[in-house]
Amino acid sequence: MTTTELESTLETRLIEELLADLDFWTGRTKIELVDEAIERWGEIVPHLLAHLELVIADPDGYLDEDHDLLPYALLLLTHFREQRAHPLMLSLFALSGGVLNELLGDIKTTVLPAFLLRTGGGSFDGVKALVLNRSADQFVRWAAMEALCLAVAAGMADRTEIIDFLKGLLTGEEDVPDSYFWAGVANSLCDLYPDEVMDVIRKAYRDGLIIPGAITLEDFERTLALGLEDSLANVRRELAWRVPDDIEQLLAMCEAVDDGADTIPRTIPQNDKKTKVQRKKKKIMAKASRRKNR
Repeated sequence: MTTTELESTLETRLIEELLADLDFWTGRTKIELVDEAIERWGEIVPHLLAHLELVIADPDGYLDEDHDLLPYALLLLTHFREQRAHPLMLSLFALSGGVLNELLGDIKTTVLPAFLLRTGGGSFDGVKALVLNRSADQFVRWAAMEALCLAVAAGMADRTEIIDFLKGLLTGEEDVPDSYFWAGVANSLCDLYPDEVMDVIRKAYRDGLIIPGAITLEDFERTLALGLEDSLANVRRELAWRVPDDIEQLLAMCEAVDDGADTIPRTIPQNDKKTKVQRKKKKIMAKASRRKNR
């Protein structure tokens, strides 16, 4: 569809048709559909919010069907900075790690900071609650900590306040032994420059909280030698790619592209039967695996 054709159809195309196209898995980028959704944000937002509610209410039932809209719903609501989506995202990412992995794959951690920072309206109470939620996936909790660190780099949160929060997570009561949760706490404290908390860090190592190899005391020493400003500059550089302003960069983080092409065409094969059959096969295999593990 050309730009002219797209513009000419915006007045007449049903929003349900756009949602259906976003929901159809093609294995290729859907940038033109995303462009159309952005043009029609006022119409599409209620549908995207309802879609999140549907997934949260019955994730297993959702997985039993053939859907691909969820990552685009998260992407668009994030791009719109839709604060009504924030509590829904927190509920979604509090689901079990196995279910989240089937729903979103690596998106559950790589893009979570962008989702949370762009929809939170400057509040981090929900993000902290997700970090504290022992029922949530350990890597999701780690990603929520990363969101707090990136909020500091963005000037949205106070460094001292976030360090105090993270330091309080090293009591040994916040998760089970051998969890990567503790490595997430240690890495996050290291990112924010740990000069005030080294006594707590050393005790966490003595207590065996932090998995060997995840991050070492030598890593902390290197960060201390780097200095506060250079350490925070590294986090600001991470912010630029983890929470990009450019919609195409954010889209690339949200899409799982199966072909190995060096460039992804903007055109979308709406009736690619082969890719749809492959998608169906993946869904069937996933359902069989879930039944086996129930």
